[in-house]
Amino acid sequence: MNIVKSSRRLLTNTTRTTSTTNLSVEQQELSSRRLLHITAKPVTALPNYERPVFYKSKSEKVSIDKVLEKLFIFNSLDKKDREHVFDAFEKVFVAKNKTIYKEGEVGDYLYVIEEGIVDITEQGSKVNSAREGACFGETALIYSCPRPQTCISRNTCTLWRLDQKTYHQLLANNAMENDNVKRKLLEKVSFLESVTNTDLQKIASLASLTKIPEGETIIRKGDEDNKDFYIIHKGHVKVVNIVSGGKKFDDQTLGPGEYFGEMAIVRDQPRTADVIVSEDSVLLTISKEVFMTVMGPLKELLIRANDLRRLKAMPHFTKADLTDSGYNSLVSHIKVQEIEEGAMILEEQKEVEGALYLVRCGSISMTSSAQANRSKTISGGGYFGEHTMHLQSHKSRLSAVAQTKTVLGVISYRDIQIVLQSTSHLQSGGPKKNTSIDRSIGLKDLKKIRILGVGTFANVWLVSHKKNNTPYALKIQNKKALLENDDVEAVKQEAKIMAAINHPFIVRLVSVYHDKTSVMMLLNFIQGGELLNVMTKTEDGIVPGKDTKFYTSCILEGLSHLHDRNIVYRDLKPENVMINSDGYLVIVDMGFAKVVKDKTFTLCGTPYYLAPEVLGGKGHSHACDYWSWAVLVHEMLSGITPFHAYRSDQMSLFKAIFQEKSTICETIDADARDLIERILVGKPSLRLGCLAGGVMDIKNHQWMQEIDFEKLVDKKINAPWVLEQKNVLDLSEFNDWEEMKNVWNSAPLTREEQKQFSDFDNILD
Repeated sequence: MNIVKSSRRLLTNTTRTTSTTNLSVEQQELSSRRLLHITAKPVTALPNYERPVFYKSKSEKVSIDKVLEKLFIFNSLDKKDREHVFDAFEKVFVAKNKTIYKEGEVGDYLYVIEEGIVDITEQGSKVNSAREGACFGETALIYSCPRPQTCISRNTCTLWRLDQKTYHQLLANNAMENDNVKRKLLEKVSFLESVTNTDLQKIASLASLTKIPEGETIIRKGDEDNKDFYIIHKGHVKVVNIVSGGKKFDDQTLGPGEYFGEMAIVRDQPRTADVIVSEDSVLLTISKEVFMTVMGPLKELLIRANDLRRLKAMPHFTKADLTDSGYNSLVSHIKVQEIEEGAMILEEQKEVEGALYLVRCGSISMTSSAQANRSKTISGGGYFGEHTMHLQSHKSRLSAVAQTKTVLGVISYRDIQIVLQSTSHLQSGGPKKNTSIDRSIGLKDLKKIRILGVGTFANVWLVSHKKNNTPYALKIQNKKALLENDDVEAVKQEAKIMAAINHPFIVRLVSVYHDKTSVMMLLNFIQGGELLNVMTKTEDGIVPGKDTKFYTSCILEGLSHLHDRNIVYRDLKPENVMINSDGYLVIVDMGFAKVVKDKTFTLCGTPYYLAPEVLGGKGHSHACDYWSWAVLVHEMLSGITPFHAYRSDQMSLFKAIFQEKSTICETIDADARDLIERILVGKPSLRLGCLAGGVMDIKNHQWMQEIDFEKLVDKKINAPWVLEQKNVLDLSEFNDWEEMKNVWNSAPLTREEQKQFSDFDNILD
């Protein structure tokens, strides 16, 4: 178990251990550095946010722009973002020989020098100097980190500065406003009325708002190459030379909220008119090619939307308390069956697997010998099987025969089981309670055995139940540290998320406690150590392809479970995945996990695995987990990450991630290469896992073909490595941290401070 070096981030792994025996000196140094989490100040898009504006002359703006264009984080900003960021730069004057910031202190500001000279020192020695037209401190704009150097004004200096919180707040607010504009425009499109909010948001992410000058021709009659669809946000366009079905129609003028070119999305056909911009306008543009790639054919999109509505209307699923992501996951598991007229779908008294059948078109006749004179017909839009879909198998009490050629959408018991983890509550009247929670285990019932890991403000202990010797991991966090680092709500959020999860591939929360100085989480003990141990025990850190598929499939299944519950994980890496005693993987450390229905904006994670949208600050969701997963697949297959070439400098690493400059190792086979490349795509909406098929696109990829996910979840596949367990308290896969136990600040908390933890006991209720 490693020491967390970040001053803000707490150790949240249950049982973390890293063996560096087989690593070179360089690998050991990189292994230590890669463990560091990075975080920025929390950001939430605010509807009534008043952005800061500091006056600048045109020449001042130009000079700042010249400096910032050298920084990759500004190169991707659109015009509005750029203008708002420039407005937020504040002018400050620094006297001669004044310290601007000190080495080691956590930084907030990026500085641009307008006049003067700044000397830069490290450990008391001058290493450089910066003059007019230079900038310094840019890393602090991305995330909160200790300053690597000290900066001192050599003479009187005039500086422009921008703080991290303002920078991220501006990007978040502009992104939210932009998304809202696009979504509202899409809501006015009649043929998208039945599309779900989730899919509408996805379509919005594909669209771009573009300014088009007066007089420009957008569409030419007869053009077969232009496949774009347009919605007017501002301005007007004129539709002329309209010919359809051999008839000529009068010219039309279209304004805000109206649209044209929709036939490009619906079906292929040449343009039937010219469209000319009447005045300077802003149009929302959607490319058919991109639309088809991400959403699939419009017809299928509307079918999925219809299926989703039917699922949400079923009382059985209402009882399951599913999120929108959960419903979408169920829809992605639907398999289409085309049934010929007269074909038998269910036969009375025959053993069948439970399943839900959605009749998309055609009709089904339902009969039963118990009611020989009665039959029931289910037509398009209806469904059957809902009363037995929670059963793995059963004798059918009905016969179902296709009266006409029929198309069914079928969700099997196994697919429902994979999404819900339990099907019993589909009939019992509510979500199944998390069976891992056991409030009967009191703190006094536990015996400390040995420390498993240490952090700046947290210790993890192996403990056992005094009566039955059952082992657990007890994570203890210091209240004073949580208060000082503003992490009280974060640790509550972590506990709430864990309390809502019960999956074999995700760490289980058993109970929570707190006393005068600490908050504690009791977790299941994961005995086999970290996944990183498996990697470091192999030659060059390369894990065989078959083993990599097994391990990464466990992780993918765990991530899918989180995503189905609107939870984004945000910190996937080998150190955060552990091996259970049965050889199956368990995702641990939920410290950065968050319930996200749309987007979240706060930067957090581990540098080597960060997705570009997390660095970009314009909002991220579950797509970032797929990016990290692909980085991990690459690392296991090759021993290095796709961004290994940029390992020596963090800003170079961030730039490479942001600009998608990954290097796929030549030793990786073609199928795995294809999968990795299709996930390491900068735009989340174009990333495999985020397209029309959802996570099933990853599971069904050629490289994953040999994995049976039903058997995997049931643990019916032989694991590559299983711990030779000496006893239930075997710690052979863990380092000894006894000498590094923390001595915490045990200063008593005030009554008001203790009050902030008063509801910790109720988190599991």
